[in-house]
Amino acid sequence: HSPGGGGGKKQEQKDAALIPYDAQRAKGILDMPSVLRQVFRSKQFEAFVLLIILGNTVTVCMIGSLGVEVLEKQLVIAEYYFSVFFLVEFIIQVLCDGSLAKFFNHPEHNFDFLIQLLTTSALIADAAGAPKEFTAVLRSCAIFRLIRACKYFFLRPIWLMLIKMAESAREVSNVILFIAATMIVFAIMGTGLFGDALNDNPRSNYSNPGRGFLTLFQIFSADGWGGIMFQ
Repeated sequence: HSPGGGGGKKQEQKDAALIPYDAQRAKGILDMPSVLRQVFRSKQFEAFVLLIILGNTVTVCMIGSLGVEVLEKQLVIAEYYFSVFFLVEFIIQVLCDGSLAKFFNHPEHNFDFLIQLLTTSALIADAAGAPKEFTAVLRSCAIFRLIRACKYFFLRPIWLMLIKMAESAREVSNVILFIAATMIVFAIMGTGLFGDALNDNPRSNYSNPGRGFLTLFQIFSADGWGGIMFQ
C-alpha cells in the first residue's frame, strides 16, 4: 500500500469518528437510527422534554387540589396526553438505539422504562374500566420523571450526585445489614438478660426478641432513649 493511500484511509476513519453523521451521509450509508439520534438526542429536544416533564409534574400535583370538577377533568385529560407523549418518546428512543437490547445497555434507561411501564399500565387500566383510585396511583408515578429531568443542562450536577449514590448503594446496604444483624444479636441477648424486668413499660421492653429489637431501634435512633434508661 502506498503511504498516500494509507493516510487517506486513516483520514476517513478519523472523519467518521469525529463527525459520524456527516461522514456517513457523504458516503450514502446513513441508517435510520443515526437520523433519529440527530433529532431526538439533540439539545433542543432535551430542552423540550425537560419542559414536558415539568408540565407533567405540575399537572400531577394540581390534580385533586383545585376542587373544581371541570378543571379537574381537564387536568386528567392533560395527564393522558403527557402519558401518550412519553410512550411515543420511549418508542423513538428505542429506535434511536436500534434495539431494546442496546437501549437497556444504558442503566438510566431501565429506570425510564419502569416509570413508562407504570404510567402506560394506568392508561390500559383506565381503558379496561379499573377503579379511578387504582389508576390515579399509577399515574402519580410520573412524578418520578423529575429524576430523569436531572440529566439535562444545569441540573446535571444533581444527576451526577445520584449516580454516585447509586454506585455506593451496595456498600451502604452491607453496612445496613451489619447493623441489623448486630441489633438482632443484642435483642436476643437482652431477652435472655432482662426478660420481663422492664414489662412496666408496655412498649419498650425485652419480653421477646421482636420487642427487644424495637427497643434497641428506639435507642439507636435517639428517640426517647433517656426514658428507657432512667424510668
